[in-house]
Amino acid sequence: MRRIAIAGVVLVALAGCKKKPDEALAADAEIVSPRGPIEIAHAETGFTMVAPETWIRSPQGDATLIADLRRPAPIGQPTLAPPRIVVMARQRDTPLDADKGVEREIDELKTVQASGALDIVRTARARRLLGGIDMGELRVDYRVRDPRGGPDANVVHRVWVGPRPGTDGKPWEVVIVFTYQAADEDVIARETEDVLRSVHFASPEEPK
Repeated sequence: MRRIAIAGVVLVALAGCKKKPDEALAADAEIVSPRGPIEIAHAETGFTMVAPETWIRSPQGDATLIADLRRPAPIGQPTLAPPRIVVMARQRDTPLDADKGVEREIDELKTVQASGALDIVRTARARRLLGGIDMGELRVDYRVRDPRGGPDANVVHRVWVGPRPGTDGKPWEVVIVFTYQAADEDVIARETEDVLRSVHFASPEEPK
């Protein structure tokens, strides 16, 4: 399930590359309806996060998904890989090591690369404190081809993964994934930082 989930984040992003710009624009125009900031919460881990109103929530078909958000392209500016945020939580048998979590993410992306869906250009890893939790941090830049014969699309895939004890006392892992086209980075990077600053993990003493 976990491998399918993370591969799905990449493959859905790549699916956007197969749409004609007019098709992508029409699809986006149908679902744009800003209604204020989007609040995301997961009771079992005490996780909360807020995304700006420029994003919209997509249907969730996987029990491990906390949220699946998309950011429609501006009118008249369709993009091959629309920005996406995916937040996942999964109960584990043993506590997660954040560094091993990052290594697993790299391995899964390499599996997608082996299928011919993308070409990894570079990877960078670090650690970051989010909501008081030490998270493994990963950035992967990869390239996908435009099936219409246009220029290749350079895509940024950023991941934060870390352990979190659940309200039941059992170990969980939380994964936050941002995917967007490199050409959109000036805008999306600012929104990414705003979203990450909003991440909070409630302590057992805090009201949920």
